[in-house]
Amino acid sequence: MREARTIEQLTDLGMNAREAKLYVALLRATEATPALLHRISGVPRTKTYEALDRMVASGLCSERLEGRRKFFRATRPTEVFSLLRRRWDLEHQLKCRIADDAFGQLDELFRTTTAADPALDQLEVICSRERINLKFLLLSGACEREILSFTRSPYAAVDEATRAEQKRVQREQLARGVKLATVYMIETQDWPWLKGLIAELEEAGEDVRLSDNLPIKMFIFDRRRVLIALPSVPGLTGSDFTMLAVEDPCFTAGCVVLFETYWARAQTGPQWFAHQEAA
Repeated sequence: MREARTIEQLTDLGMNAREAKLYVALLRATEATPALLHRISGVPRTKTYEALDRMVASGLCSERLEGRRKFFRATRPTEVFSLLRRRWDLEHQLKCRIADDAFGQLDELFRTTTAADPALDQLEVICSRERINLKFLLLSGACEREILSFTRSPYAAVDEATRAEQKRVQREQLARGVKLATVYMIETQDWPWLKGLIAELEEAGEDVRLSDNLPIKMFIFDRRRVLIALPSVPGLTGSDFTMLAVEDPCFTAGCVVLFETYWARAQTGPQWFAHQEAA
């Protein structure tokens, strides 16, 4: 077993370093006295007693008294996992309750501030990939009828977990009867993974067309809201980009016209591949 790595993982999961070292030592020794655990784990003798008392109290190990000597035995790892998981769930619930209260008050303050300038509520500049992904998922989840999209680089979903979350949301939309119509721009660097994503979503019900050029990256939600990519912001790296969320009828109407124009010019999958083979 890679003990150093395992100990590091246990500390990431909520144990402190001494508890993690002693727990691994207990698993090796089956049952042991504090003196033996001190030698095996390298935890200072005085700290070993303190840590073991905490571990017994939290259920990480059990204690047996034989005369004046104490013996300790590790709790089964699967049970420790259940204990930690319950602790995480309780902590998560507590944080959610605190967040509901705190951000409820902050949102009220925000509404009071933006009431003086309604335009602030119609425009939102989003710079980080994480916030862009979150905004996309929120707007997608609230969508009731259709999402019209121009999809091209740069992409905010650059890892498998984020792509999987986006695919899950898109499948849920299709199941709810939301129409998804997307023009994908074919770009050599992204085509290996994008091809598989397009095939999956098209099979699930998305209307797909392909183009060798799109002017912008854009999503139109229920012909009411638009999420559109902006040019790079000076000072940010090339992998970063900015998107603008807009809720304005005139702007959205213009974006719909742009989408319909490029949709009419774009090709279906069979048309695209037939053209490529002919070339």
